[in-house]
Amino acid sequence: MRDHMSSHSSDFQQALAREISRMLRSHVEIPPVNDQRLLDHVVGAGGSEEGFLSGGFLTAIGLVSALQMAGRPISSFRRILDFGCGSGRVTHWLRHLAGSADLTGADINPDAIAWCKENLAFGANFLCTGPTPPLPLANGGADLVYGVSVLTHLDEDFQFEWLEELHRVTAPDGLVVLTIHTDYKAAQALPPQEHASYRKQGFFYQRAPDHDKTLAGLPDFYQVAFHTHDYIADKWTRLFEPLLSVSHGPFWAQEAIVLRRKDSSAPRPRTSRWKRVKLPMGGLDTPGFGWRAQDSVQHVAGWALAPESGDPVDLTVWVDGKAAEMQCIEVRRDDVSAAFPDIPHTGNAGFMLNVELPDNDHGFHVIWFTAGDSPVPVSATYMTRQSS
Repeated sequence: MRDHMSSHSSDFQQALAREISRMLRSHVEIPPVNDQRLLDHVVGAGGSEEGFLSGGFLTAIGLVSALQMAGRPISSFRRILDFGCGSGRVTHWLRHLAGSADLTGADINPDAIAWCKENLAFGANFLCTGPTPPLPLANGGADLVYGVSVLTHLDEDFQFEWLEELHRVTAPDGLVVLTIHTDYKAAQALPPQEHASYRKQGFFYQRAPDHDKTLAGLPDFYQVAFHTHDYIADKWTRLFEPLLSVSHGPFWAQEAIVLRRKDSSAPRPRTSRWKRVKLPMGGLDTPGFGWRAQDSVQHVAGWALAPESGDPVDLTVWVDGKAAEMQCIEVRRDDVSAAFPDIPHTGNAGFMLNVELPDNDHGFHVIWFTAGDSPVPVSATYMTRQSS
């Protein structure tokens, strides 16, 4: 791995750092999610409280970054809907927007909505909805809608019902960000015959294993769906114009697609092309999430790999929006190699370096890393340190 600073936009990183700083300044401790089922739904089987917080933080950064790349900073929206908010894993990180935007979280899970209403009292409006439309929002009632891991669970008919409804509630020229399972996840999860059907049809709906705790207690229709890019371009463009997609990175095995609402009577484009950002998978092991640093020099360690190519990854580490001066050193990671045995170069997927934490007036420091030419963070963490 080597530094790849020249092709990154420092303006992008500094703007992102300012947004994350506002996010952290507004963040307050929230009660633990004491229902393991709620954690399993949004973190994964065996999900932990730390995973709930750190995963929501990283997903929020991914959302903010994708919108920034699309030219629509999240702070420019005045009515925001978290479609499928669950127990507020992402919503509560947007607390800093509550003074300037109306925040609404909607979900079909009454237990999750009850938890949000009781524990996330910062001005957001949480709604328990039915499994089918409509949402209790007016036409054009949201400038921004985001749905993390919702369309990944619906069959084709439900998908179209909800796309129509999201089109209804999104204001003209508003944006919708939806995550999907696409080729990488399909290759991992589908046996050959089903994978062939996925490639042919562009969409596949699979029943999850009975032991899958991430879907425990949810309606029976809530299973696992996969989409190809060609399917999105063919089927979704009646209602939305795809602007940008971000795979992996803060969205892990999913891909986030930024869509602009359009008039459904407008003709479909003959071809639908959008900017596709392909990120590695990766993580930051050190410093831990919310770590309290004791001095100005912080050791940073993590890993990154390109899951679809296996090519080595060029990384840049950022501290509060500024590139770290020290170069990343490659580190052997047998644990990563064991987790991804079919991908080349995983044995050397680790990296480490020491970074200097600048003095500031709020005591928060955010560290993230990017890969190649993309300014979107692959992974991120934050720590606290009192100024000297």
